[in-house]
Amino acid sequence: MKKIKRALFVSALLTFALSCGEAVEQEQTSDENAGEMTEENVEVDMQNESEFQLSLIIANNIAAPVKLLTDMNQAGVDLYRDGVANPVESLENYQTADQKAIAFGVYGADLSYISLYERHDEMADYLIAIRKLAEDLGLSSLFDQSSFEDFERIKTDPDSVKMFIFSKYDSADEYLRANDRLVTACLVLTGGLIESLHLVSAQIEAGEANKESYKIFLGQKNTLKSLVELFNNLENEGHAMNLKDDVQMLLDTFEKLDSYDKFSKENVHSLHEAIDAVRDKLV
Repeated sequence: MKKIKRALFVSALLTFALSCGEAVEQEQTSDENAGEMTEENVEVDMQNESEFQLSLIIANNIAAPVKLLTDMNQAGVDLYRDGVANPVESLENYQTADQKAIAFGVYGADLSYISLYERHDEMADYLIAIRKLAEDLGLSSLFDQSSFEDFERIKTDPDSVKMFIFSKYDSADEYLRANDRLVTACLVLTGGLIESLHLVSAQIEAGEANKESYKIFLGQKNTLKSLVELFNNLENEGHAMNLKDDVQMLLDTFEKLDSYDKFSKENVHSLHEAIDAVRDKLV
């Protein structure tokens, strides 16, 4: 009888030990799973933070092309030059989504440029080109028939046209960022900035560079730095990565002009050539 009781006691101990072992194993497994979930959450949080930072950079710089052209015009650099804007006939050359996003930014800068000089017939042509690109990029609601009617009503007022262009591109930027299309938003910004730099450097090269224009023009270094930061975070993103080295090269060229004394016509010409070397790859 004692042997039976002892056997039952040992059996109970073994059962208890096995149960405890299973409980510990389950607890360890739960802890490991919890650890895995924590790592995943950290990765998600880091991704969200990265996307937020990229979105913020784009939002803070989306108006840079329009502002640059307007500021330079107000600084007295107002010599209009025929043939420097990207012709609307080039529209058919842009076939891929990336090319169309860049062209959307380029033509926005061109529209801003010609609106400063009230070239009304050309403005309508550029708006039509922009509308076509907007449709292809899924932004057709921003340039519907009512937009054309609004533009027709305000086209003789440069300030109103400037606000019209900015509001449309700001809305496009908000839509793209809200729909996780950061690469497209980045390419739109890049196209607009490079084109505005091209237009301004062409104007400066044709006229006289003053201290105010120097300050405004070289202030674009900050926007270029933001673009480099964007490209550094957009890994393996097709056309965006192809532009990274070009934008960095432009930034390096800008950095060399660190004083007004170096802002000579010769250096402006060299900078204009560097800008156009990048632009030629876009348009």
